[in-house]
Amino acid sequence: MSTDQRKTFLEDFRTFFLRGLVFLLPPVLTVWILVQVWLLFNHYVGEPVNTGIRYVVAWVINDARTTVAPDEAPRYRYIRKVDVWVPAEVAWVVAAKEAVAGLPEDPNQRDQILQEALQRSDFPTSVIGVYERYVYYQYFLPYHLSFAGLIVTLVGVYFAGRLLATFFGTTLWALTERALFGVPLVRSVYPHVKQFVEFLLSERSREYNRVVAIEYPRKGIWSIGLVTGAGIRELEEATGEEYVTVFVPYTPWSVAGYAVELPRDEVIDLNISVDEALRFIVTGGVLKPKFSPLTAAGEHRRRTVEAITSRRRSVRRDTLRVGTRGSKLAQAQTAYVVELLRRVAPEIDFELVVIRTRGDRVQDRELAEIGGTGVFTRELQHALLDNRIDLAVHSFKDLPTTRVDGLTIAAVPPRELPFDVLVTRSGCRLHELPEGAIVGTGSLRRQAQLRRLRPDLQMMPIRGNIDTRLRKLDEGEQGLQAVVLAFAGLRRLGLEERITQILTAREMLPAPAQGALAVECRMEDAEVIEIARLVDDPWSRVAAYAERKVLQHLGGGCHAPMGALAEVTSNGLTLCAAVFSADGQVAVIDRLRGPVRDADRLAQALAEKLIRQGADELLRAAEQRPS
Repeated sequence: MSTDQRKTFLEDFRTFFLRGLVFLLPPVLTVWILVQVWLLFNHYVGEPVNTGIRYVVAWVINDARTTVAPDEAPRYRYIRKVDVWVPAEVAWVVAAKEAVAGLPEDPNQRDQILQEALQRSDFPTSVIGVYERYVYYQYFLPYHLSFAGLIVTLVGVYFAGRLLATFFGTTLWALTERALFGVPLVRSVYPHVKQFVEFLLSERSREYNRVVAIEYPRKGIWSIGLVTGAGIRELEEATGEEYVTVFVPYTPWSVAGYAVELPRDEVIDLNISVDEALRFIVTGGVLKPKFSPLTAAGEHRRRTVEAITSRRRSVRRDTLRVGTRGSKLAQAQTAYVVELLRRVAPEIDFELVVIRTRGDRVQDRELAEIGGTGVFTRELQHALLDNRIDLAVHSFKDLPTTRVDGLTIAAVPPRELPFDVLVTRSGCRLHELPEGAIVGTGSLRRQAQLRRLRPDLQMMPIRGNIDTRLRKLDEGEQGLQAVVLAFAGLRRLGLEERITQILTAREMLPAPAQGALAVECRMEDAEVIEIARLVDDPWSRVAAYAERKVLQHLGGGCHAPMGALAEVTSNGLTLCAAVFSADGQVAVIDRLRGPVRDADRLAQALAEKLIRQGADELLRAAEQRPS
């Protein structure tokens, strides 16, 4: 074999060996880590609990006696150094197992095994000890009851959590902690352990975590960090600036790192998840984060529109009447849908029919005062039922969750980005607004989440179309310094340059189906439905429907203080929802993941989880709030 051939073989071997390691090591290491965790948990938790269970059972079935009647003597044997009598059946089983022997039928052989076992130094010298060994050998080993300790632990922790959620449990635990703080050595260790555990397991701690980029360890070098909370108050008072605490993990050991205090304006929020950030850190940057939500959603929308353009179908109709509200935004939305329809059915002439809704006519009162749900859609639906139009274009979030008889949603076109945005006069981001700044929004959902982020802000109810709201902001009406609007509305009107800050889902969860449009038709009009379906985007439809299903199961209206966001990818559906109190200080937040085909089931399950955590009480309180 030549040198070149040998070199080629060695290179091939190295290449494929490393490739094999890349594929095999992750599952092998995963299994090994899980096994080690299981062994540690079983050793330090399962076994001690099992010992306690066996002790209790031994104490219950203890049949030892200090005196024995003559006719009972054959059934009992004396245990050394213990002035009691133990049944022979118990003593024989323990002795045989201790001697690593079977249990012969011959009583003489049993007595011999017992006498030999009694001489062993590890043979139990107490009655309960003998019975505990008996329970172990007779029941735990044959029936594989080693899992009993773990099951009892899990059930015990669950009921402890339920108890500590009550007034009695909270009071009892407060007294317990007070006693712990009275012990000199314990009080110097317990608070730090408690804070660490709460950081790892508390839902509130995880909720405030977000991924940021900071210039560290010096200017010009950027590091990825996790915001763990607000800054140190003394530092803020001394410098006059607002700070945040950022944890910068090490590579590859991400549980260790530095905690640094940084001014808020020196922290750049990144649109990546905590999991993606940790993977990037642990792998030394080999595994890059995916597209940001903004980039990914925009790219998906562009490709979907291109796919719709390629669809064609022959139709018999010459004209279709498309109903729209009279506002500039509504007509822009309808024009977008009509443009998509013209691409798939160029032979049809689309006629826009403007219909003024009650929500458009009444601008001087809050939506809840003029009917709330359906104020922007009811007249369009009546026009459909009266055959004055052939299809209607709605903002999907404005539609009631209950279906109108005779009508159907034929299509959900490619969805615009669902996020809210902040528009300010000064160009300040949300955390840069001065204390007590007035922010305009009539949405209970937005108000609650703004108060959650900045309790010092003042809320000013504001209505009207986007142009009207921006004009009030520019004029500083009643001291107005900022407004919160939907990204989709500004984008469709070509006003993106007015956006000061995009509020991602970590900062403000959008309304269910925000950014999505709905094309509604009569159920009896099969041809119109067939045409409308040509502009449908399945992913946008699934996401919008899942978010609205959560709202429907919660029983809230489209203006309730709740948010929801569904993210659909080829890997499945991630659904997040939250319900807030009016002041934003109480929030019930949860999420579920699953297959796209189970979107309805996930939405219902998520709503039920939120209800169990008190979401229905928050919604009722919002409905009963004084106007």
